[in-house]
Amino acid sequence: MSETNRLTITGTVVEVGSRRVSPAGIPQQRLTLEHRSRQVEAGMPREARCRLDVKVAGEELGRLMKTLAVGQQVEVEGFLARAGYKGSEASIVLHATGIRITGDATD
Repeated sequence: MSETNRLTITGTVVEVGSRRVSPAGIPQQRLTLEHRSRQVEAGMPREARCRLDVKVAGEELGRLMKTLAVGQQVEVEGFLARAGYKGSEASIVLHATGIRITGDATD
């Protein structure tokens, strides 16, 4: 059986972390995304809200991160994994494989 771990989510950038370089020389940065939407659960409408930390690694996405600002609307695609090497199994982060800006920052 093939295992699937893919997530696409839209939201508003609420925090952009500082850029750093891993011991392997890979540029890394974090952002926090706030998602709000209306979903249907068990036939009933529900407001879905959450904040999710996103890890961005590599030169290509790093160049895009330089243009991101708090308040911008984005769509992020990636996979979920625990937050950090020693992090709790229940604490997760979205590892971005793609980011698309979908709207400008609002005041």
